[in-house]
Amino acid sequence: MQTNPSIGKLKNHSFRKMLDNKLSIAICTDNRTVSKTNVSKELELAVEHFDLSYRQLKNCVIYGLKRSFYPGTYQQKRDYVRSIIDYYEAVEAKHKGLLRD
Repeated sequence: MQTNPSIGKLKNHSFRKMLDNKLSIAICTDNRTVSKTNVSKELELAVEHFDLSYRQLKNCVIYGLKRSFYPGTYQQKRDYVRSIIDYYEAVEAKHKGLLRD
């Protein structure tokens, strides 16, 4: 919304089209201090305005991790991302009754 205010409302963002066309989507922030946001807030907005399923939310989180900058080697990054996926899935399993597919 900040970079393209002509959208008018968040529901008009092309995010829904991207989801419907099964594109690999990562939610990120370009400048947290200028935009006064963080990834958690942006994910919350996506869930609220685009009715993300838990699988779509999980994919956005994982795609973001896979595409992030990482200071270590490629293998270290893969191991780190795998540990986050394992953690995410453990939390997901614990709260499975609260989530929809």
